Amino acid sequence: LRLLQMGKEIAASVQRLNDQGCVVKDLDLGTVDFYSVVDGQPVWLCWQYGERKVGHYHPLDQGFADRSRLTSEKHPGVLYN
Repeated sequence: LRLLQMGKEIAASVQRLNDQGCVVKDLDLGTVDFYSVVDGQPVWLCWQYGERKVGHYHPLDQGFADRSRLTSEKHPGVLYN
């Protein structure tokens, strides 16, 4: 019964993130994507549990393994703390 309740709590937490515009990609890895535009191209900003800030992105048709680092010099105003 407790396991079922925990599953419902996790599902509710994921739904709250999704409602805020986040896309939970992998619960095991703790990865979350955020739709954005970088250099005029639509991308996913991506964050992994343990990272201090959103500092990477990847094209919409690619994944976490293909991510590139955002830099404040090249992408002013894109980094989020």
